[in-house]
Amino acid sequence: MARTSNETKMAQSRSISGIGCFGIFIALVILLLIGTTAVRAGINNKLSDAAESLALLKGQLDKTPQVLNDLMMSVDCGERAEGAVRDAVEAVDLLPDDYTFAELENAWDLVSAAWSTLDTSCEGELDSYLQTDMRGIRDRFTFESGKYLEKRELYNSAINEFPGRVVSWGFNEL
Repeated sequence: MARTSNETKMAQSRSISGIGCFGIFIALVILLLIGTTAVRAGINNKLSDAAESLALLKGQLDKTPQVLNDLMMSVDCGERAEGAVRDAVEAVDLLPDDYTFAELENAWDLVSAAWSTLDTSCEGELDSYLQTDMRGIRDRFTFESGKYLEKRELYNSAINEFPGRVVSWGFNEL
């Protein structure tokens, strides 16, 4: 039986609409993959920013043992000050390679305690250059801590809010 031209046109139309739907589906999948990749890249950049801030904090903390030891060598401040400095230097030296912000804060608390003990035990005998150096480290550590906390918040928000929540598998909160 011969097809009429209308039947032929209808068959072609169904074929084209089937191909069109498939094409739209493929385009949506590609857009989803591109969007997912972009969101994950953004999350990864925020994680890198936070890790960089954490490394800067560690760098400031790494300067403290030498400064504290230099302070101790410049003047005799007593056993109490020596013990505080020893504890602070040990805390910094024993930080693991995969340190966390909490571990840096704990080490910093010991450094701050040693600094306070030195300041009170030595009653103004500390070398002013070393005091200035220590204050600079303290100020920089405080500044970098604030920056890290901001970057950590941005990262955590990125993985916990839409669209990051949908594509953040493999990322953990800091």
